[in-house]
Amino acid sequence: MNKTKTMPHLWKWQLLAVLPALLAAPNGMFVKIVTDDVSAVWLNVLRFFVSALIVLPFVIMARRRFTKKNLKYAVFSGLAYGVAVLSYTQAISLSQASYVSVINLGIPIFLMVYSVYFTKERVSRRALLGISFAALGSFIVVAAPLLFSGGVTSTFHPLATILALVNCAFFPLSVIMTKKANEEGLPISASFGVSSTIIFLLSLFVALVTGIAPPVEVFMNNPVLLLPVLYSAILVYVVAKSITVASYRYIGSVAVGALQYLESFLSIILPIIILGERMTLEMLIGGLLILVGVIVSELKLFPNRKRPEMEAL
Repeated sequence: MNKTKTMPHLWKWQLLAVLPALLAAPNGMFVKIVTDDVSAVWLNVLRFFVSALIVLPFVIMARRRFTKKNLKYAVFSGLAYGVAVLSYTQAISLSQASYVSVINLGIPIFLMVYSVYFTKERVSRRALLGISFAALGSFIVVAAPLLFSGGVTSTFHPLATILALVNCAFFPLSVIMTKKANEEGLPISASFGVSSTIIFLLSLFVALVTGIAPPVEVFMNNPVLLLPVLYSAILVYVVAKSITVASYRYIGSVAVGALQYLESFLSIILPIIILGERMTLEMLIGGLLILVGVIVSELKLFPNRKRPEMEAL
């Protein structure tokens, strides 16, 4: 494909890739609202049950396209994301959200390393420079208050650290495995159907083993709490992650990683806008560095890059 046809297509994916960051940014606030009254384990059960139901029709329509190879990748994706979700929620419960956020800055790095190893992606110096700017900006935003207040030492939790690192390692794997299933002919929606079912079963198993009572009465008394669950299940997991996997095939791991940092920054900025919290200097500096990193990593021309073939969503 010539350059004039490839570049507009690439620009569309670059712009579309920003949408998952916008959709996922308020997810933390919504999850916080629910987990004040509902166990995080049951939240996972509910949202992935909803996700599985949403994509079930796509799984049925794609049933003839399942092969041993793409089903294997879809199952691996579900297992990886299930481990990531369970580890992340447990890490939060054992420590602080800000503490886990610092460790989560490693997610894009894992994604880049996995991409080089599993998909043989070549990373340019300019792309590395871009993600370095974004990583530095995110670190300033999240870690500076902890460092200056001496909070890092006081909030250190060994088990929470291990679980957060597990999340960092397994979440990018789920993205890559979904991509590989798609490359083997399985639509992303069908792959998500398999993954959602696996995560639902894993979460349900944990809920039953731990003996935590189902939050039926909580939702009956306050049905509005179902709205954040639906948002997380549909817009964050199904829609945002689908776009992330699809755009990852076109713009690469570094640009997706930079947008992951943008999502982290937006998740901090939203409470300032909505709740009237104060903007600090480190937030301003970090945000500017993140934006610079996103621009540097995304404004790349690939005149000789072959357009990947992708199955329908």
